[in-house]
Amino acid sequence: MEGKLEARISGGRIEMKEEVTSLRAEVKEEFALVRAEVKEETSKIRVEMAQFKSEIIKWMFLFWIGQIACMAGIVKWLR
Repeated sequence: MEGKLEARISGGRIEMKEEVTSLRAEVKEEFALVRAEVKEETSKIRVEMAQFKSEIIKWMFLFWIGQIACMAGIVKWLR
């Protein structure tokens, strides 16, 4: 009786070990997929930020050129 019980416990341990190993492999695969997705999305965001930055710089220069033109007009009008 004791031998059968030990054999069942031993078998259960082996099954459990196999299940844990399988679960670890699945979790590693999922983490790898999530990391790849995050890396891809991060690179997309960086590209968008670079484009946005160039747009802001362009509009900033247009604003300042407009301001200079207005100030020159006011100075010319006051003389």
